[in-house]
Order: sequence, then C-alpha cells, then structure tokens
Amino acid sequence: MRHQDISDELIERFLDRLMRIKGDDHGTYIQYSMCLKQYDQWLHEQNLSAKEVEPLDIEDFILSLKNDNYSANTIRTRYTAVQSLYSSAKDKFQVIDHHPCDGITLSDLNISSKRDDDTLHYVTEDEKDKMIDALPERHFVSNKLIIEILWQTGMRVSELIDIEVDNVDQRNNRIKIYRKKTSEWDYVHYQNSLNRLLDIWLETERPLRANSEYLFPGQSSDQIGYSVVRSVILDAAQEFNEVAQETQDGNKRMRIRPHSFRHGHAVHALKSGVNVRAVQEQLGHASLERTMQYMRLVEDDVAEAYKKFS
Repeated sequence: MRHQDISDELIERFLDRLMRIKGDDHGTYIQYSMCLKQYDQWLHEQNLSAKEVEPLDIEDFILSLKNDNYSANTIRTRYTAVQSLYSSAKDKFQVIDHHPCDGITLSDLNISSKRDDDTLHYVTEDEKDKMIDALPERHFVSNKLIIEILWQTGMRVSELIDIEVDNVDQRNNRIKIYRKKTSEWDYVHYQNSLNRLLDIWLETERPLRANSEYLFPGQSSDQIGYSVVRSVILDAAQEFNEVAQETQDGNKRMRIRPHSFRHGHAVHALKSGVNVRAVQEQLGHASLERTMQYMRLVEDDVAEAYKKFS
C-alpha cells in the first residue's frame, strides 16, 4: 500500500507493517506517519535513501529540526520514530547491518532531556477519585460536579464557567460549549454516570443558590469565576499535590492545577483506547499533532510500568 506523500521504500514498508498491526486509526501509526513523512521529505532534499544514512546524517536531521525552532518535545518524538524505523530495518526486515541511531544522544546535541511543564503534569484517575474523597461536605455536589465535568470532558475552565443550563443535553450525554480560541460553538461528550450528579444539582441544590442561567451560579454574581474552580482543585489535592516549578518572582506552580484535568482526560482516553481523532475533536484541537503530544505521555507511562515490572 502506498502511504500518502511517502517516497522512500523502507519508510513505506515500515509504515505498511505498522498499519497492519495497529490499524490506520491508531495513535502510534498516526504519530509515526506524521514524523516519518517529515523525515522522508528531509531525505529527499538531501538526495538520500533511508537505507544508506549514517549516524552523522541522523544528527544532521535532528539539528535541522532544532534550527527550524522545533520544541525539544517534538524533536524527541521525531527521533523516536526514526529509531523505531531503523530497529525494524535491522531486526525485522534485516536490510541494514548497523543501526544508524546507535551512539546518538540528544543531550550531546544540546536537546533538552526535560519535558515541557504544560504537557508533563496531568491528573490520573486515582488522583481524581482521591480529590473527590477529600471534598468537604459543604458544596460537595457542586464541587464534585466541577471535578467530574473537567475530567470526563477535558474542557477548559473558561468553557466550564460559561456553561448555561440550557447547554446541557442529558438525553444525548453532551454539553454545548463556546470555544473562545476559535470563536465557535461545539459539543463535548460525557459518561452517562454524570447525569445522576447533574440531576441532584439541577433539581435539588442549584435552585437554592441563585436564579441564574448558568450551570454554576456564583455567590454574588450570575456565574462562578476561575478563582473558585482553582480553589476547589487546589484544596482537594493539597494532601498529595507538590510544587512543580517556582518562578523567578517566587510564585509556586503546583503539579495539579485546573488545566491538569484537561491533560488527564486526554491521557486517560487514549489509554482506554479512544481513537486519537475523537480525542482531537473532543478537545477542539485544530491540529492533530497537538493531540499527539499525549501519545508520548501514554508511551512514557507504559515504559515506566515495565521498568517496575519484575
């Protein structure tokens, strides 16, 4: 099978095998296709075939990405795909004698080994459950609902606080939200289990709070603000939260914060087998590559689990 815009025979063979094993809608296949398409284009520009490259050629490819201002995360992802290509070429296809990536260390090329903070810190399902258990009795239903909506939908806090009651479609398990980044209305989906909590909130507790069109009315305003959600999250996570970064002005950035739920939703969905394109649509990412960053986190977790396996 010919893969779109791929000209190199070895890359074509590798992707064809990966597609037959994983399927053309699997996150790994989609990610490697994107990475190796770029590598294929670079090889064509250098008048090289994948089978004839040397370690210095691999270094040149990596440095070309760096010179084009790609992030360290993106460069690592591209390099991982290239490594996998040559591992198959040597061990599976047996068309090369030496692995051209052997001996190459990204840190030697001044590529940071640290992960970007924004994509590193995410809430796990276990942490989410512990946070719910830690919620105080006062405002328990509303606070649990905030946590569950963030976890189950992956929406941004700005989208959460703008939800109106009429935007909640319980019959179809979805919520209509306004994406400020694209200035478009969209639907996000949630699990059926959330409806019971919504019923309690809408029918019993919310009417006592305020007469407002918003799902979460404020104490003295029509809707809650970001600070309310932030306090709910940080207070619930305080027993196991930790400082992830300290800024130059002395402010502390915690590992678990509201946006960590968006990351947690994406990682959990991908681990559960949700199609990466469905995750892209749920999160409202214009670029598939933006969603693919979470595949790296999933793969990192698998690698870490096997390190502990005995």
